[in-house]
Amino acid sequence: EIEDKTQVPVLAEIMYSSTTGTIAISEGKRTIIAEQFRSLRTNLAFMGINEEHKTLLVTSSISGEGKSFIALNLAMSFTLTGKRVGLMEMDLRKPKLSKYLGINRDPGITSYLIGKASIEQIIKDTPYPNLFVISAGPIPPNPTELILSTKFAEMMALLKDQFDYIIIDSAPIGPV
Repeated sequence: EIEDKTQVPVLAEIMYSSTTGTIAISEGKRTIIAEQFRSLRTNLAFMGINEEHKTLLVTSSISGEGKSFIALNLAMSFTLTGKRVGLMEMDLRKPKLSKYLGINRDPGITSYLIGKASIEQIIKDTPYPNLFVISAGPIPPNPTELILSTKFAEMMALLKDQFDYIIIDSAPIGPV
C-alpha cells in the first residue's frame, strides 16, 4: 500500500516478534529478523550510505513504533562488518538506548551541548565490539534549542571523525 501511494522506495521490511529481545542481530545469528536487518544494511549501501555518507537518522510518526529497536539493531548490523558505529541517543525527551544497553545516560549529549562534558565523556563503550553509544544525558527543558546550537554541529563533526557510521535514534516527528 505504501509503494502504491508514494514514490518512496521500501528498503526492507522488519517483522514484529513478541519473542525477540532488544538485540535481534548478532554474530552468527540467522533468524528471519536478523536476516531482515542484514538486507536493510545492504539496501542502504545501494542507496548511498557508505563511509562518506555515513549518517542515518531513524524516526517514527509516534512513540512506541520501534525506532529505537530499529536504530540499535541496524547499528549492530553495521558492526558485524567490522565498522565502528556511533549510536546517538537523540530522543532527548524519552531516551531508551542507554536503558536497553545498561549504560549510564549521564553525562551525555545535553551535557556536552551546555559545556559540562567533553566528547570523550559522552561516548560510551557497550558490551558489543565496535558499538558505542553517545548517550542523551539529563533530560533538558529545551531540547530543540540545544540541537539548533552551533555546539551541536561541532559535536557532529567530531563524531564523524571518530566513527565509520553514525546512527541517530531521534524523537518521533508527530508529537515533536
